[in-house]
Amino acid sequence: MARRPSSFSTLKTTTASKNTSRTVRHVIMVSCALVCLFLLAFLAHVLWYKLYVNNEALFLENINAPETNNYAPKKVAGKISIETILSELGVEAGSKNLLTINMKAIRKRLEAEAILKDIQVRRQLPDTIEISFKERYPRARIICGPNSCFIDDDAVLLPFRHPSGKPLQYNVAGIPIITAITNPDKLVPGKKTNDKHLLAALELLQITDINKNNVYFTIKQIQLVDTQELLIVRLSPLPGCTVFAPDAEVIFPVTGMQKALERLLFIAANVKETNLKTIDVSYKNNIPFTH
Repeated sequence: MARRPSSFSTLKTTTASKNTSRTVRHVIMVSCALVCLFLLAFLAHVLWYKLYVNNEALFLENINAPETNNYAPKKVAGKISIETILSELGVEAGSKNLLTINMKAIRKRLEAEAILKDIQVRRQLPDTIEISFKERYPRARIICGPNSCFIDDDAVLLPFRHPSGKPLQYNVAGIPIITAITNPDKLVPGKKTNDKHLLAALELLQITDINKNNVYFTIKQIQLVDTQELLIVRLSPLPGCTVFAPDAEVIFPVTGMQKALERLLFIAANVKETNLKTIDVSYKNNIPFTH
């Protein structure tokens, strides 16, 4: 007589069938999900290129930039063209979708221009790049042979010529000269100097300009004296000032510049002597003046 299957075997077979069905359903669902994701990715790719990358309405057409002493938006005789600079990066009118252009790369390239500051670069939809910047202007001229350059109020060194070979145009009438640089090889155009004596000379020029009590002189030349922590400053008396002789020399300390200037102005306001040739306002030597 045939043996009837036990209830345990029947249960085992039923459970296996359910597990198989569940696995099949899971595989089908995963496959459908992957197909849907692929289709969505493909559709997104098509829309990206159709509506974004290849959208002619968003292609770059205009590059707006200020015209300054040395720079112009387009090619101008004697000036550096912003369009030419951007073409180095492959950024030209009609060449790229505006939204795909790297604004940070443009800004970084412009920051490599030694005499530019306050640089801003932004997109102006649908087809324009807006660029703004200012030029640096010399505070003094540094004389040191082939390394000669200018320095601005931020202690940034400015070259005489652009790397392209064009001479740079500055308004340098009457600016003072700084001499006796001990490490001229460390003067790098476009970079800030950390030379203590140069920074002291720059500070002296700045505080002299803003001091309302100075009605006596302008600074003509500053000689750095590295070995003694001093500056030898040559003055140009202002019209009506008889205290100082033409090309009078004043010895300033590298530190304590503000107090040294106040001492010089006190001497100018109170001494009865005229045509002073040498004045020492350094605190180490403390020799007032000689005729």
